[in-house]
Amino acid sequence: MINMNLIELQKDFLPKEIVLKLIRDVPKENYSEKLEILDNYINQVKDSFDADILLIKSNQEKGFIYWDAGKFDLAIKHYENVLEILAPADSPFIYFHIACMLITCYRLIEQFGSSMEWAETALGNLNSTDSSFYNKLSILTAYTDLLNETGTPFREKYTAIIDDLVQELEFPPVPVVEPIQKIKIISQEHKKWNQQLMQVHLIGMENKEKLITALKVYVASCEIGWYKKYAEQTLIRIENAC
Repeated sequence: MINMNLIELQKDFLPKEIVLKLIRDVPKENYSEKLEILDNYINQVKDSFDADILLIKSNQEKGFIYWDAGKFDLAIKHYENVLEILAPADSPFIYFHIACMLITCYRLIEQFGSSMEWAETALGNLNSTDSSFYNKLSILTAYTDLLNETGTPFREKYTAIIDDLVQELEFPPVPVVEPIQKIKIISQEHKKWNQQLMQVHLIGMENKEKLITALKVYVASCEIGWYKKYAEQTLIRIENAC
């Protein structure tokens, strides 16, 4: 096991101005230019970072640059560099995000065996660490995308993960039993209510009274318990602060 500064691992790696350059100023097709900007920044800060943290963060960013440009085979190399040293317990969010990217990248270049290996590794790690419902849903969705493309049946041993997901999200009863369809419904509804909540927060940037009204509407209509409770708590906090 590698000892690393886990607090440093959770911190943002790139300053805002570099993020804006990479995302806003340089088109995704110009990935060589993006990599040059990133490498220049890494060379400036490399002595101030733990070596393992620098490896994780730099490869994560390079993987995304290649992913965004559609260079999935090149993205894979960098994402696998991260998971060679990052354990699920070090940062469940980063680990499962990158595992999801690997499942997807390998599927997109039709290396289905490698995609399945990463899917089953990630699914096995979901219950051995403190994974969130977001981690579970991301991995299950990537897994079922692979199953649909290859015509492979859902393995029964992973149905318990769906049950855990439903419980953690406080999801209403799903009217289907078949696992792939069940995950599809959960994913669609999660996306719907997540996006609506983001819209509510955007309203709040304009006017507090509009935010309170929007939160009340959201709470009254939301069908997913986790999001409903989150909105209720936000509403209580805002009203108490008024």
